[in-house]
Amino acid sequence: MNGARIPPHKFMFLCRHSVAPLSRQANTRSMSSFLRNPSRRASRASVMSTASLAIGLAGVGFLWHTNTVHADSIRYPSKSPAAGADASKFEYLRQAAASHFVYDDPGVQRFDSIVVPSNFPAEDFISSAFVHLDTHTWSLFSIFDGHNGPLTSSWLSDNLIPAIVGGLADLFSKQPPLFDEAEHTSLDSETSLRLAPPPHKDIDRALKDAFLRVDNDIVEWAVERAFASPSKADAVNLLLPAQSGSCAIVSFFDSESKKLRVAVTGDSRAILGRRVDGNIYEVHVLSLDQNAHNPAEDERMSKEHPGETIMENGRVLGWGMSRAFGDATYKWSLEIQKRLHEEYLGDRIPSKVKTPPYFTAEPEITTTDVRPGDFLVMGSDGLWDCLTNEEVVGLVGLWRDTHDMMPKETISSPSEGTSSHHHMITSDFTVDAPYDKDKLVDRESLPVVLKEDKTVMYPWWRATKKFVNVDANVAAHLARNALGGADHDLTLGLLTMTPPRSRRYRDDLSAVVVFFKDDLDRSRPEE
Repeated sequence: MNGARIPPHKFMFLCRHSVAPLSRQANTRSMSSFLRNPSRRASRASVMSTASLAIGLAGVGFLWHTNTVHADSIRYPSKSPAAGADASKFEYLRQAAASHFVYDDPGVQRFDSIVVPSNFPAEDFISSAFVHLDTHTWSLFSIFDGHNGPLTSSWLSDNLIPAIVGGLADLFSKQPPLFDEAEHTSLDSETSLRLAPPPHKDIDRALKDAFLRVDNDIVEWAVERAFASPSKADAVNLLLPAQSGSCAIVSFFDSESKKLRVAVTGDSRAILGRRVDGNIYEVHVLSLDQNAHNPAEDERMSKEHPGETIMENGRVLGWGMSRAFGDATYKWSLEIQKRLHEEYLGDRIPSKVKTPPYFTAEPEITTTDVRPGDFLVMGSDGLWDCLTNEEVVGLVGLWRDTHDMMPKETISSPSEGTSSHHHMITSDFTVDAPYDKDKLVDRESLPVVLKEDKTVMYPWWRATKKFVNVDANVAAHLARNALGGADHDLTLGLLTMTPPRSRRYRDDLSAVVVFFKDDLDRSRPEE
């Protein structure tokens, strides 16, 4: 890893796309001034709802540019649809799927995303970001799977990635410079300064610190502000993100080192697909679900809370995951919870809560070397409840072998000095008339070595898996096959259900698929 080359007078652009059900007001603020004067609802470790954010790095700035797709105008199908209405097209999924075609990036070629809500408002959020350095790019992709409401996941979609980028920028800015003899070394020149890369363990530590700082803002800083407020209404407002909860999974790819880091808190999952032996793909699991079925999590919580029944009937204190952001009921001390209940309209302390904290937002991190043509799939548990790792990789491999990676229409690359590094296409996720026979796919014909299917939803629906290949968006392709596949009528039935009944049959489902370039430079810099 040669280190980041920092141009002294050039701005680098970071773009973020988010699918979100809550409206927010955009604002502009420098990171330094933000940390000195945090707003009432924003994290001290990051920024909430930023349209552009300047982050200092060795005296040089990133330009943080965000693009948010709001779904607050989402409309569910009428509970009493008019006779003859076309029930196969759903307004509430009109902007659910997006394909992003990436330019001026040495690593990522394209990424697709989708959120299919079951709750209303949706509790899942997706955010992505690109930091364009002089010599390479940092790419970040994230899914936030909320529970007990959308407030924590919504808050994280605004705050966690900025906190991570700020922490990485701070870490890299402290590294000693590497000077090339052939280059001018003055920061006043138009040449570049290359910084030595931090040790890998320090990068992992920066990711963990960002997760924990943001959760501390949600849980501890918020209650401090609430206790300082004379208003019950203000206190309740401050505590809202703490009283919901969310899992989080963030992938961080450095196009120079070709290393992909995955940090997970909760039960979302990431896997990597790689073509081997012609048209066969192999599966690389990049994260382990943190839930009651994870022996390491069972052991960890048993040691921290001896004599208590933490995991029971496949649940952790009644919840599906063992780590999460928010969920302050399982983190605040008993004294804090008692005061909140008595003075600030707080809940009673649950009978099972005896020795908090139980949950933590500290992520587990894995690092993988990316090869040309690899692809990354991230999904909330709503995806993995329906499809196995092998099915997901096989479905993406099948889609890749039968679709164009880039749009057929000619799209010019961004001009010098502009921030238009991406082209985005949104898609309707529709369930039209039964599929053509040539689009149907047997499970056994997927280009992957299949393993035992232990997923739970198709048996719950009393249905047999059979897949279909009809979507131009590969994330929508996964969602369709997770929710009925070739069984058009089953998909239609599942999507016609509205909450709260829909939650018995499907969870919010989010997926992100990232394609790395086929010509990804495999030369390994010295580390």
